[in-house]
Amino acid sequence: MLSLRNTFRQRGRLLLTLGTLAIGGAGFIVAMNVSASMNSTVDSKFDAQKYDVQFTFSQPYPEQELADQAKAVQGVERIETWGSALAVRQFDNGTESNKFSLIAPPESTDLMTALPLVDGRWLQPGDGNALVINHALLALQPDLKVGETVTLTIAGKQSKWQLVGIVQEILAPPFAYVTKEALNRNLGLDGIASALVIVGNDRSVERVTEMTRGLESQFASAGLDVASTMRLTDARKMIEDHLLLLASFLMIMSILVLLVGGLGLASTMSINVMERTREIGVLRAIGASARSILNIIVSEGAIIGALAWILALIISLPISRFVSTTFGMTFFEAPLQFAVSIPGILGWLAISIGFSALASLYPAWSATQFTVRQILAYE
Repeated sequence: MLSLRNTFRQRGRLLLTLGTLAIGGAGFIVAMNVSASMNSTVDSKFDAQKYDVQFTFSQPYPEQELADQAKAVQGVERIETWGSALAVRQFDNGTESNKFSLIAPPESTDLMTALPLVDGRWLQPGDGNALVINHALLALQPDLKVGETVTLTIAGKQSKWQLVGIVQEILAPPFAYVTKEALNRNLGLDGIASALVIVGNDRSVERVTEMTRGLESQFASAGLDVASTMRLTDARKMIEDHLLLLASFLMIMSILVLLVGGLGLASTMSINVMERTREIGVLRAIGASARSILNIIVSEGAIIGALAWILALIISLPISRFVSTTFGMTFFEAPLQFAVSIPGILGWLAISIGFSALASLYPAWSATQFTVRQILAYE
């Protein structure tokens, strides 16, 4: 009770100390929340892609041939044949857009589910000429709206598609998604595929890498020209490494502010102890032990740390949402999926109380080093 009363004795000084510590704490929690939002955004992308490796071929091949060659490689458990193509959009004024890639999973696929939606919906069986684009393509063609009819030229053939959805793909090139059935129907193809996605029976990084090498050798020996290979583990690591740099920068900035707050708290506690020197002497004179004095002052610092945590938590949540949105729009042209870092919040509680108690430890220890006579004689 004495520690609690002493905490609010100098309210102006307390508010300055709380403000500095709360700003540092809010910065820490915001950095952790933005990091959690990044992880949530990455997870939502790769949770939708349930395969291990994707092969894209330079030209279409019979589906059965692709399937037979893939099944001949050890470690392959499941395969799906997909379509892919390059497309350009035809504008009403007769001009056309730059080329972008079409990815065409089959209607019945269970190796890819809906990516995080920005607007509209994902592809559904029986959609016909339905089109879903990612936010990178939307950034290049901002006039596109869900529900519009879009004219595309694919392999020299024009066709009309209805835009049904816009999805978010962090750090991805401009992509559009259609079903393989719709793509083949518009191109006049049947039983043809130009991409293959594969699931291994052992999904560890080493086994997937080994399986990928085997598939590349198998396709080369069969005369199938592979244009690109993408392992999801590699793509995910590249994105996470990129985001780690940004999250680390935010964390370093918050730690610097926290250190400034800690120095301010240490100064505040030193001044408080100095102002209460004779009071401490009276406590010692009536029987208070050095340990009791130490506990009173350190507890006062811990109370300040707890109050700073509450204040930091209150101001960090709206700032975290704003920073996550701004951060995503600045670096990825789409807002991050906001997430709260529970470990970050609880971690800051422990850091705030512990750091505040440590900052009070030296002033408290100093107060116990004088004799009762010296303290009572202090002017």
